[in-house]
Amino acid sequence: MSFSTSFLGPLLDALDGDGVIVVPCPVGYVAAASSAAGVDRIFELKGRHRSRPLSLAGSAVHEGRRYLRELAGPTDSELSKLSATMGLVGTRRVGAPPTPDGVGTTKSLAVFVGLGQILDAVVLRQRTAGRSLYVTSANASGAGNAVLASQLPRALKGDAVTALIDDTRIPERQRRLRPAPASPMVRLGPHPTLIRGGAEQPIVLEQLAMAGLTDTSSGCLSSIEEALASERGPS
Repeated sequence: MSFSTSFLGPLLDALDGDGVIVVPCPVGYVAAASSAAGVDRIFELKGRHRSRPLSLAGSAVHEGRRYLRELAGPTDSELSKLSATMGLVGTRRVGAPPTPDGVGTTKSLAVFVGLGQILDAVVLRQRTAGRSLYVTSANASGAGNAVLASQLPRALKGDAVTALIDDTRIPERQRRLRPAPASPMVRLGPHPTLIRGGAEQPIVLEQLAMAGLTDTSSGCLSSIEEALASERGPS
């Protein structure tokens, strides 16, 4: 997925203005914000319940690992089993920098890495400015992951967002007429656990094999929302 840095200006300006951006990445479109007001707006636009938290965006592997160390505190041995792509969920470290309400839980935080060149560049620029990027798939709550602009819900391609809606930015082999499955989620720990199967991309399958997580036939996989809700207890 190639891009010109000229795309970054409007995206960064929107984030600085508490806005929401919608950007394509290798697994489809992502909605992102860098402020509490922007996070609130994402929940509103998606029709998403506040109990289903957003994630933090990491750029390349080293950046995602840095975020995890600072915010979720995994060990090197845990990180060595996984690399780029997918969501990595760690226990939120005591004293970690705060995130807006609705990003992670008081106990856990998910960090997505491998979001592609455009979002990687945005994350690094925000990081330099002392800000973070909070992300979720750009779909209607409960729907599949939009991989074409035509699959975006009306609220996420209207005037309420600054959107980079350009299907040519999605690799041709990954464009599809139907929405894609959600990305895989792995909970780090002494025994990394696959808590959401997600899309079967070759790079994901390779990394799941490295972590010993390729057997998904047990039927015990749950969604990330269910896994995190179990930590909060009954609502």
